[in-house]
Amino acid sequence: MNKISFLSLLIIFCVSCGTAGSTGRDEAAVSRNADKEFSSLSANRPDWADSSIIDEFDRMVFIGSSAAKMNTEEDAKQSAIKNALGNVSKYFGVSVSVTFSEKRSKINGKHDSEIFSETQSTSRQINIQEYSEEDSVVTRRGNSYMAYVKVVVPKTELARIQIELDGFGVWAIKSDIPEAAARIRDIFPVFGKHGVNINEQTDYSLKTTKQVFAENKKAFYLRIEVSETKAEEYSGEFYSLVEINAELFNLLTGETVNRWTVEGKGGAYSAKEARENAVTKAVREIADQI
Repeated sequence: MNKISFLSLLIIFCVSCGTAGSTGRDEAAVSRNADKEFSSLSANRPDWADSSIIDEFDRMVFIGSSAAKMNTEEDAKQSAIKNALGNVSKYFGVSVSVTFSEKRSKINGKHDSEIFSETQSTSRQINIQEYSEEDSVVTRRGNSYMAYVKVVVPKTELARIQIELDGFGVWAIKSDIPEAAARIRDIFPVFGKHGVNINEQTDYSLKTTKQVFAENKKAFYLRIEVSETKAEEYSGEFYSLVEINAELFNLLTGETVNRWTVEGKGGAYSAKEARENAVTKAVREIADQI
């Protein structure tokens, strides 16, 4: 019998003997040890863990605790962070689930993660661009770990997220066709079904998305150009060819969400009605592509 086998047998034998020969006093000692271990876990639980959200001067603190019986400290801490970020959903009153990328960045204590927000009409990705872990406590009970964390989000970041959740947008139009603006408004409900709520008109002369955001504090910007490229008249009938160039920008990221270039042909017994018909057809073409 080798040394390892003998040691294993010795441990089993000692445990068996201890069990068989235990007295009421020994059982009480075991019970006291268990109570002591549970008390140790409770003692290590920080006082601030009783809260879920703490409102401070220029920031919000979201408290998270891990699920019970995590196998490692790291698993417990990640679970607590997810729980803390999940409390963001309670703050905004939306359903939010949290996922972590394999490549998590941490610079000066700040992390970058992704959360997904689902509403009745759409499901789109929302990015928490700025948060930090301020405190964390990890406790152990036997082979299980529990963690408690404070995740701090600046109120400026929460304001940015709220804008993105609302999905409000502005629009601007450049056109030599007076009737075009009314027809363009017809597609706003279609955008709304996709989480883009165009609800305000702005100045077309604003050149950059930063300027538009600074002036309007919205999430999206729809920029449209409408022009009549051809107009003809035959025997009292008028024909018009209209081109629409449209771009939808995400003002929070500065990215272009989509671009459309469409044409519409219209005919009528007046030049005005021919242009209106052409614009209507072009707008419908955009609506079909959204």
